Amino acid sequence: MKHILVSACLGIYMMSCATTGPSEPVDLYPQLNVEAVQENCQPAETWRVSALGLPGFVVLFETCLGTKKLLMISVDASAYTPEIRGKSVELLGLHYIEFLNRRNAENPEPKSTWSLKKIKEINSHGGDIHFHLLLEEKPVCKGEDGRCTATVQ
Repeated sequence: MKHILVSACLGIYMMSCATTGPSEPVDLYPQLNVEAVQENCQPAETWRVSALGLPGFVVLFETCLGTKKLLMISVDASAYTPEIRGKSVELLGLHYIEFLNRRNAENPEPKSTWSLKKIKEINSHGGDIHFHLLLEEKPVCKGEDGRCTATVQ
C-alpha cells in the first residue's frame, strides 16, 4: 500500500512539472530597444560598413541601459535573405573583434582578448538589429615568474 501511495504521489508530481508546449524565450533585456538606446546612450564608436554589398552599422555604447559595453550591429532588412543578413552580422562582429585585437596588439601590456555574447535581435526601423555584450578577458599576472591567467571582466 505504501508503494502505491508513493508511486501515485510521484506520478502527480511529474505531471505537474510537464509543460503543455514549447515556452517563449525569456527576454533578459526588455528595456533594450532602438528608441531606448537612442534616448539614453551615447555611441563611443560608430562604423558604417559593408559586408559584400550589404550595408550595415557597427556601434559601440559604453554603459548603456545596464550594460557595460554594448555592441549594436545593424544591416538592411530589405536586402538579401534572412540567412545572409544573419551571417553578415556574424561576419561584422568577427571583424570588430579582430579590429580590437589588432588595436590591442600595439599595447605593450599583457593582452586582453575580446568576445561577443548575443543578447537580443529585433527587426526595427528597416533593419535587422543585433545587440551583443562585448566581453573583455584581461590577463591577471601574479607572482615573480610573471605567469598570467585570464579572467573575464
